[in-house]
Amino acid sequence: MKRILAPVLLATLLLGACRQGTGAPVNPPGQATPSGGAVPEATPIAHPAPYDQAQVQLKAGNFPAAVDLLKAAVSGDPQNARAYNDLCFAYIRLQSWPEAVAAGEAALRLDPSIPGAKFNAGRAYLGAKQYSQAQDNLLSAYRKDEQNQDIAWYLGLAYEGNQKLPAALARKHWPANPGTRNSRRPSSDSMRPSPPSGK
Repeated sequence: MKRILAPVLLATLLLGACRQGTGAPVNPPGQATPSGGAVPEATPIAHPAPYDQAQVQLKAGNFPAAVDLLKAAVSGDPQNARAYNDLCFAYIRLQSWPEAVAAGEAALRLDPSIPGAKFNAGRAYLGAKQYSQAQDNLLSAYRKDEQNQDIAWYLGLAYEGNQKLPAALARKHWPANPGTRNSRRPSSDSMRPSPPSGK
């Protein structure tokens, strides 16, 4: 008898759950149950926003995925200057110079005070061989942070590319402190961003 009742009880419980749909309580959330307690509200599963997901991809060095996520972020929030700045950086890493310049310009148009925006825009212009704009942006970034050796390095390349100063004079902006990570400087040609392939 017990062998027959157990499967019947199980089948009855399962059938009751199926009749109710997905097995959710019959009472709507917030209403009292027969036992007197309220049915708890369902908690939605939080999915990170595209911008947050892009930050993870940028840190991992997955720049194509970061570009896709950042494009989604700026389409959802066209006023997100930080997303445009990060998009500029990702395009720089992919050597997509026209896209990097456009994203850098958008970041500066929305909020020129973002840390790194002038530096990224300057690097984008440098890669696109628009040396005057590169020099202007990098010089502005350099004036805010004269100790930043990366800015000084790219500013030297912009001066040299702009041919306003002889190469030897342009190198005065390059870090010269022995023991720094830039103390063994490669030639300016090896540091200059290469042109985009197929464009």
